[in-house]
Amino acid sequence: MRVAALVVFLASSAVAAREEKMSWAALPSAAQETIRRVAGASRIVEVEKQVAGGVTTYEAEYNVAGVEHSVRVGAGGELIEVEREMDPARLPIEIRDAVRKALPLGSVREAEEIHAGGGEAVSCYELEVEERGRRKELKVRPSGEIVEDCARTKP
Repeated sequence: MRVAALVVFLASSAVAAREEKMSWAALPSAAQETIRRVAGASRIVEVEKQVAGGVTTYEAEYNVAGVEHSVRVGAGGELIEVEREMDPARLPIEIRDAVRKALPLGSVREAEEIHAGGGEAVSCYELEVEERGRRKELKVRPSGEIVEDCARTKP
């Protein structure tokens, strides 16, 4: 049993994303240009390099009017997504219903809107839900469909 658990752990670790903090100056110039275009005059708080499945992306965190945002871009500067923190009380009813159905005793502690490609429409919500003292992450489409990965399913 322990061997099987170890094999599963190692297999899942191999595909897990690696993240590392980095300096603004170390970012590829195309990534810097896109991040600056999206973040505008906002101060960049943190920059991370993320590698998953052999693909490298960069994520920069910044604040707009006290609200946390982040932008994820490819090495060539392609805009992948923009995330915006939001008040869980302002979640649409479809999202709240999906949470209640999946985790009946759950309470949303944190919520983010995901805008794929930087578009205006919300493509997904990432939620941190606490149920019975345990925190779980849920990803939910605007329709209320719970998905495994916001980026890999169609809006």
